[in-house]
Amino acid sequence: MSGVAGPDGTSANAPGGGGAARLAEALALGALLVALWLSVRPYQGIAHDARLYMAQALHRLGRAGLEGDLFFQYGSQDSFSAFSPVFAPAVALWGPATAHLVFAVIGQAVWLAALWALARSLFGRGWLGLASMGVAIAMVPNYGWGVLSYGERFVTPRLLAEAITLLALAAALRGRRGAAGGLVCAAGLLHPLMALPGLAAILALTLPRNRWTVLGGAAALGAVAALAAAGVEPFGRALQVYDEAWLAIVRDRTPHAFVADWSWRGPVLGALPLLILSLNAASGPPRDARLARIVLLVSGGLVLLGWLGGEVLRNVLVMNLQLWRGLWILTLMGNLLAVRTVLRLPAAGRARPCLILAIAANVISAWTGLLPHASAAMGLAGLLALAVESGKGRALTRWERLAIDLVVAVSAVFLLVTVGVAAVRQGAAEGAAVAVLRPLIALGALGLLLGWRRVSAARPALVALLPLALAFAALGLADRRTAWTTYVETGAAPDPALAALVSGRTTYWEGGLELLWFKLGQPSFYSCTQGAGVMFYRATAFEYARRAGILRLLGMQEEGHCARPRPDGGAGPTSAEALASVCRALPELDLVVLSRPVAGLEGALWRAPAPWRPLEGRRGDGGADDDPYAFHLYSCADLRAPPR
Repeated sequence: MSGVAGPDGTSANAPGGGGAARLAEALALGALLVALWLSVRPYQGIAHDARLYMAQALHRLGRAGLEGDLFFQYGSQDSFSAFSPVFAPAVALWGPATAHLVFAVIGQAVWLAALWALARSLFGRGWLGLASMGVAIAMVPNYGWGVLSYGERFVTPRLLAEAITLLALAAALRGRRGAAGGLVCAAGLLHPLMALPGLAAILALTLPRNRWTVLGGAAALGAVAALAAAGVEPFGRALQVYDEAWLAIVRDRTPHAFVADWSWRGPVLGALPLLILSLNAASGPPRDARLARIVLLVSGGLVLLGWLGGEVLRNVLVMNLQLWRGLWILTLMGNLLAVRTVLRLPAAGRARPCLILAIAANVISAWTGLLPHASAAMGLAGLLALAVESGKGRALTRWERLAIDLVVAVSAVFLLVTVGVAAVRQGAAEGAAVAVLRPLIALGALGLLLGWRRVSAARPALVALLPLALAFAALGLADRRTAWTTYVETGAAPDPALAALVSGRTTYWEGGLELLWFKLGQPSFYSCTQGAGVMFYRATAFEYARRAGILRLLGMQEEGHCARPRPDGGAGPTSAEALASVCRALPELDLVVLSRPVAGLEGALWRAPAPWRPLEGRRGDGGADDDPYAFHLYSCADLRAPPR
């Protein structure tokens, strides 16, 4: 944008030019943000935790059979959020696929608008805010163990709760306490776990340090204690403790909730945002330094409290709160402050180029889905350079420069090798053209945002056309649903023969949770996803563990951390007797559907109109049994019958 730029990249004046020129510029910048967002967060349909929230909406609408599903049988997290009452009517009106798409578009638009409001509160109306937004969108958004990220591409209440919390933070930074408080409470109604760190940060930003604040805090704690003593949910859980067996199931199903089990994943993911916030806390201008200290204190304090109360003391409420989720604010704020932090570093030293390379490596890691090892190493090298240059007041020696350059070079080589491998895999999954075009669109949009002040002045015709072209190109590539996901989500009626086979029968379907829930309207006997409630409900935990322990004898493919390879490295049951033993151990199970045939056993065959989504990563030798369209249905009643 036009205006005189200050030393840190902020604009001293509001954008110049007439109203039409400002509107054209705003549209171009908006198009760049849309192009960047869609290229790094393409639409993947009802994926990840969106499946759970869609199921909760269908359950609220009275979908027959879901009340007996493992996920709902003993209670679900739906009682802790006001999201389903809002989402369910849309699902009833439009159907699952359209409702999810509409809410995804609205939620992401609100999230981007909230990020813009926060950036404007931090950086003003100049170029820096837009550049910082672009970098925050492009950098690695994952935190903790890596299973969650800010600004998700699918529909959960986390997305809207984050957006409203960002608006609350923007209001707090502008001194609007009432608006900030009301907004963060609204976020808490949607998703209290995501709003909690925002609430803590806003209280630290706005409340005076006096006895009334202390008395208010004590009164709030007393109210929580009274609710706990009265057994009011969820506060009554503060008086409950996990026993050994329950905790073992939670750890097995939800390892990402245990901070002590993060190993190197958590530190690697959080290294660069933590470094950026630490630099601001130590030497930033007063406003940035205060905000950085609050974010570091809140996020770090919540992680520490969650580890102590949940993992050490085994308190059920503390574990349920999953206080490590407070890291979403640390990750986002660190990424958002990245550009201004670079601009403040000395131009003559080694720290600035190291941090620039670290941010670039982080962006590349975000595109490929890799852990940002190279980014963390480059950032630490820059921090060491800055410590020497500023602490000792001298330039780096030749050997110190060589050591830092060596770390950066080795990190860059490691990044290039891993990116090459990831690019080949991504090209195989998406197609070579799409795998190349999406990062090019992202790179073009981010480059224009970062160089907007120069490019808009030097190439006005290019600025007028290229953002729109990038936005339309990104929109054309935005739908990255697999053929299987598209089949499951479409409103076309299911295969009548298949529906007749499954209807009214307790069914385990390998990888078919979405098919049963959304296409066939049937409950699922077991899947990893249905174990999301093991942390919250003891009965769910033990029933989930019982079913999992028996069904895993089949050696079926499961997703993510639930995967348990068969000891011999194969996939599927080793024999008809192995499947029969599972059916005998689970007398309530009627039908087993597997992606591989069982040798020596005849069953019904169903060929799907689309390949099963997870098959590109399945185990096995890739032989004839690896037909991605084939599912084999076996009746447990036949298998339990004694041989003739």
